[in-house]
Amino acid sequence: MTIKDEHNSLYVGDKKVLDSIVLGILVASGWKLEDGTAIASKEYISAVGFKQALVYSTGDGTYYKASANYQSKGNNILSTTSVFFQIPLNNYEVQELAVTFAKEIDAIVAESYAVRLHRLALEQEAKV
Repeated sequence: MTIKDEHNSLYVGDKKVLDSIVLGILVASGWKLEDGTAIASKEYISAVGFKQALVYSTGDGTYYKASANYQSKGNNILSTTSVFFQIPLNNYEVQELAVTFAKEIDAIVAESYAVRLHRLALEQEAKV
């Protein structure tokens, strides 16, 4: 039996399907797929060169969580950045949560020390 909601969206509860939806949003936001422990990665330019953010997912059939890691000054500045929900959840809601998750990661990384330094250096160059 297929269950649908008012948006005519299917309810999903399988981790592989949820990963697929989240990955689709991340890839559309400039992430690339990974085949190791991390499910996705994205490189950001900083004052010390390119630095990588990683996304991991977990779930046991009752919940799903995607979390992120980006090291700045020896700390994971994305340690509190994640998307967590009880499953099943409809795919429309999963997509909305994944978009918010991707935007939140970009916003936090943009304010990291090395990325801000790089941005400042570019602004200074533009003034010359």
